[in-house]
Order: sequence, then structure tokens, then C-alpha cells
Amino acid sequence: MTVETTVTMVRDLLLGVDSSVFDDAFIQRQIDQGMYAIDIAILMAESQASLYASKVDMKVGSLAMSNSQRAQTWMAIKKNLIYRKQTGSGLPNDGSATSGGSIGIAAGTVTGSSITTMEAVANDPDRTPNQFELGQFDNPATNPTGVTDDELRG
Repeated sequence: MTVETTVTMVRDLLLGVDSSVFDDAFIQRQIDQGMYAIDIAILMAESQASLYASKVDMKVGSLAMSNSQRAQTWMAIKKNLIYRKQTGSGLPNDGSATSGGSIGIAAGTVTGSSITTMEAVANDPDRTPNQFELGQFDNPATNPTGVTDDELRG
């Protein structure tokens, strides 16, 4: 796949971006650094949002320009691109592992400890004692031992 195609993919993901700010040379530098089309598009959308967030809203007569709304729009585009990257939906196929066609569904990993492992750790004589115990902060009326704080102070 040629680099020009990847540059075109970035341009297709962000049709409204100003090409004078983010020219093909900028996109090419990002590609040379190992970034994929979707990542470059996310970077550019965030840059556009920060550009408009730093400008004030203007109104001259009946003409109004709301830079804050433009910033919000670019942030929404960025969030959409991140969602597309995470789910693998509608991405251009630029050869990355997260591009369209390579990954269809986002997958997760379930981790945890078995009861046997937890009991083995709890019964280890060399283990430091727990700093907190079950029921430590219970009210005296619900204390499982039935001993109140006043009785302990004696």
C-alpha cells in the first residue's frame, strides 16, 4: 500500500480539516513515525478542537462565529474516531492491526484468582497481616462478636 493512499485515508476521515494547517507533509511525517490513519485523524481532530477552544466567540452585527461550538464539534469527531478505533468499525484498511477488516470485534480478558489461590495466600504464615478486617468499621450493635467499644475499653 502506498503512502499517498494513507494520506488520502486521513483526508477522507477528516473532510473538514484545514489542509493549509495540516498539509500532506504533516501527515507524511506522522506516517513516517509509525502512526496509522485513524491515529493521525484523532491527533488532527484534537488539534483542531484545541485551536478553536483557545479562540473567543465573535459577533459583528448579524454575523456570529462561535469558536466554542466548533471546538465541541471537533471533540465530538475525535470521540467518534476513538470509538471507531476501539470497535474496529468503519476504519480504512491501512495495514494496521486496528484497521478495517483485520479486527471485527473488540475483545476483553477476564482475570481473577481462584478460591484455592486466595485461601493459600491467606494461610501463608510468612504473609504480612491484613491492615483491615471484615467488620472492622461495623456499628457496635451489629458487631459479630457482640463486644462493644465501651466493654473493650473497660
